[in-house]
Amino acid sequence: MIIIYILLGLLGLIVALLLIAWIHSIVIKDNQVAPTLPEIDKNLSELYATEFSKMIQIKTLSYDSTKNNVKPFKDMQEVMKNIFPNVYSTMEQTIFEGESLLFKWVGKSSDKPMVLMAHQDVVPASKDNWTFEPFSGEITDT
Repeated sequence: MIIIYILLGLLGLIVALLLIAWIHSIVIKDNQVAPTLPEIDKNLSELYATEFSKMIQIKTLSYDSTKNNVKPFKDMQEVMKNIFPNVYSTMEQTIFEGESLLFKWVGKSSDKPMVLMAHQDVVPASKDNWTFEPFSGEITDT
Protein backbone atom coordinates (compact mmCIF):
# COMPACT_ATOMS: atom_id res chain seq x y z
CA MET A 1 0.00 0.00 0.00
CA ILE A 2 2.90 2.35 0.74
CA ILE A 3 4.23 1.79 -2.77
CA ILE A 4 0.91 2.96 -4.24
CA TYR A 5 1.06 6.16 -2.14
CA ILE A 6 4.66 6.77 -3.26
CA LEU A 7 3.74 6.26 -6.92
CA LEU A 8 0.70 8.53 -6.60
CA GLY A 9 2.87 11.15 -4.88
CA LEU A 10 5.44 11.00 -7.70
CA LEU A 11 2.69 11.22 -10.30
CA GLY A 12 1.21 14.24 -8.49
CA LEU A 13 4.65 15.87 -8.36
CA ILE A 14 5.17 15.34 -12.09
CA VAL A 15 1.70 16.76 -12.87
CA ALA A 16 2.38 19.77 -10.63
CA LEU A 17 5.75 20.45 -12.31
CA LEU A 18 4.20 20.19 -15.77
CA LEU A 19 1.41 22.56 -14.72
CA ILE A 20 3.93 25.07 -13.36
CA ALA A 21 5.97 24.88 -16.58
CA TRP A 22 2.84 25.35 -18.69
CA ILE A 23 1.67 28.37 -16.64
CA HIS A 24 5.20 29.79 -16.74
CA SER A 25 5.27 29.57 -20.54
CA ILE A 26 1.91 31.37 -20.82
CA VAL A 27 2.42 34.09 -18.22
CA ILE A 28 6.04 35.10 -18.81
CA LYS A 29 6.55 37.00 -22.01
CA ASP A 30 9.72 36.85 -24.06
CA ASN A 31 11.33 40.27 -23.59
CA GLN A 32 14.36 39.54 -25.70
CA VAL A 33 14.92 41.89 -28.58
CA ALA A 34 15.70 40.15 -31.83
CA PRO A 35 19.30 40.86 -32.82
CA THR A 36 19.76 43.14 -35.77
CA LEU A 37 22.21 42.03 -38.38
CA PRO A 38 24.85 44.57 -39.29
CA GLU A 39 24.80 45.97 -42.78
CA ILE A 40 27.38 44.35 -45.00
CA ASP A 41 29.65 46.74 -46.81
CA LYS A 42 29.99 45.15 -50.25
CA ASN A 43 33.27 46.94 -51.00
CA LEU A 44 34.85 45.79 -47.73
CA SER A 45 33.48 42.29 -48.26
CA GLU A 46 35.10 42.10 -51.69
CA LEU A 47 38.37 43.51 -50.33
CA TYR A 48 38.47 40.92 -47.53
CA ALA A 49 37.68 38.12 -49.99
CA THR A 50 40.48 39.27 -52.33
CA GLU A 51 43.01 39.50 -49.50
CA PHE A 52 41.99 36.11 -48.12
CA SER A 53 42.26 34.67 -51.63
CA LYS A 54 45.87 35.88 -51.82
CA MET A 55 46.70 33.93 -48.66
CA ILE A 56 44.88 30.80 -49.85
CA GLN A 57 46.96 30.78 -53.05
CA ILE A 58 50.17 30.24 -51.10
CA LYS A 59 50.86 26.53 -50.64
CA THR A 60 52.07 26.59 -47.04
CA LEU A 61 52.24 22.81 -46.76
CA SER A 62 53.45 21.64 -43.35
CA TYR A 63 57.08 22.57 -42.75
CA ASP A 64 59.61 19.77 -43.21
CA SER A 65 63.15 20.53 -42.05
CA THR A 66 64.53 17.85 -44.39
CA LYS A 67 63.01 19.68 -47.38
CA ASN A 68 63.68 23.16 -46.00
CA ASN A 69 60.39 24.31 -47.54
CA VAL A 70 60.36 27.79 -45.98
CA LYS A 71 59.75 29.86 -49.14
CA PRO A 72 55.93 29.59 -49.04
CA PHE A 73 55.96 30.66 -45.39
CA LYS A 74 58.14 33.67 -46.22
CA ASP A 75 55.75 34.49 -49.08
CA MET A 76 52.83 34.25 -46.66
CA GLN A 77 54.57 36.63 -44.27
CA GLU A 78 55.03 39.18 -47.07
CA VAL A 79 51.35 38.97 -47.98
CA MET A 80 50.36 39.31 -44.31
CA LYS A 81 52.67 42.33 -43.89
CA ASN A 82 50.85 44.03 -46.76
CA ILE A 83 47.39 43.10 -45.52
CA PHE A 84 48.02 43.72 -41.81
CA PRO A 85 50.67 46.48 -41.61
CA ASN A 86 49.52 47.65 -38.16
CA VAL A 87 50.10 44.18 -36.69
CA TYR A 88 53.68 44.17 -37.90
CA SER A 89 54.35 47.76 -36.84
CA THR A 90 52.71 47.44 -33.41
CA MET A 91 53.65 43.99 -32.15
CA GLU A 92 56.97 42.42 -31.27
CA GLN A 93 57.74 39.64 -33.74
CA THR A 94 59.86 36.51 -33.30
CA ILE A 95 60.49 34.07 -36.16
CA PHE A 96 61.35 30.47 -35.34
CA GLU A 97 62.64 27.57 -37.43
CA GLY A 98 60.35 26.87 -40.34
CA GLU A 99 59.25 30.54 -40.39
CA SER A 100 56.84 30.04 -37.47
CA LEU A 101 55.75 33.39 -36.12
CA LEU A 102 55.20 34.64 -32.60
CA PHE A 103 53.73 38.09 -32.04
CA LYS A 104 53.67 39.76 -28.66
CA TRP A 105 51.19 42.55 -28.20
CA VAL A 106 52.23 44.50 -25.14
CA GLY A 107 49.21 45.90 -23.35
CA LYS A 108 48.73 48.57 -20.71
CA SER A 109 48.81 45.95 -17.95
CA SER A 110 49.84 42.34 -17.53
CA ASP A 111 47.01 41.60 -15.07
CA LYS A 112 44.94 39.56 -17.52
CA PRO A 113 47.16 38.11 -20.25
CA MET A 114 45.59 36.44 -23.26
CA VAL A 115 46.89 34.04 -25.88
CA LEU A 116 45.56 34.00 -29.45
CA MET A 117 46.88 31.19 -31.64
CA ALA A 118 46.62 30.16 -35.27
CA HIS A 119 48.62 28.21 -37.80
CA GLN A 120 49.70 28.86 -41.37
CA ASP A 121 50.42 25.35 -42.55
CA VAL A 122 47.98 23.14 -44.39
CA VAL A 123 47.90 19.53 -45.48
CA PRO A 124 48.22 18.59 -49.15
CA ALA A 125 44.93 18.71 -51.06
CA SER A 126 43.90 16.73 -54.11
CA LYS A 127 41.81 18.34 -56.87
CA ASP A 128 39.58 15.24 -56.85
CA ASN A 129 37.64 16.51 -53.84
CA TRP A 130 37.31 20.14 -54.92
CA THR A 131 35.23 22.10 -57.42
CA PHE A 132 38.19 24.44 -58.01
CA GLU A 133 41.91 23.88 -57.66
CA PRO A 134 42.63 23.67 -53.90
CA PHE A 135 45.04 26.63 -53.90
CA SER A 136 43.37 28.69 -56.62
CA GLY A 137 41.79 31.16 -54.21
CA GLU A 138 38.83 31.30 -56.58
CA ILE A 139 36.15 33.71 -55.36
CA THR A 140 32.58 32.68 -56.22
CA ASP A 141 29.06 33.32 -55.02
CA THR A 142 28.58 29.66 -54.08
